[in-house]
Amino acid sequence: MGLHILPNVVAPLFTYATLRVSVAIISVASLELPQARRPAAHPEWGLMLADGRDYMRDYWWLATLPGLAIMVTTLSINLFSNGLRDVLDPRLQRR
Repeated sequence: MGLHILPNVVAPLFTYATLRVSVAIISVASLELPQARRPAAHPEWGLMLADGRDYMRDYWWLATLPGLAIMVTTLSINLFSNGLRDVLDPRLQRR
């Protein structure tokens, strides 16, 4: 079982886990948007986006930079997941 099944299960599990991290980041940021008027104990990207929404015309970077931070973070996690799959997948190592 450890010789045949485990190597074929490890790569999809790691890929799924890392992809769920990026989904969690986007979910938390989107859940913070409607609740923008409550004081935050610590900075949240969703709150930064919501606060910057009112000032987009004059101060565009207040909403753009947190949005870019979310995008770059989730993109890097997805690229890491893809590289991890390439390294761990035994079917790709035979080529």
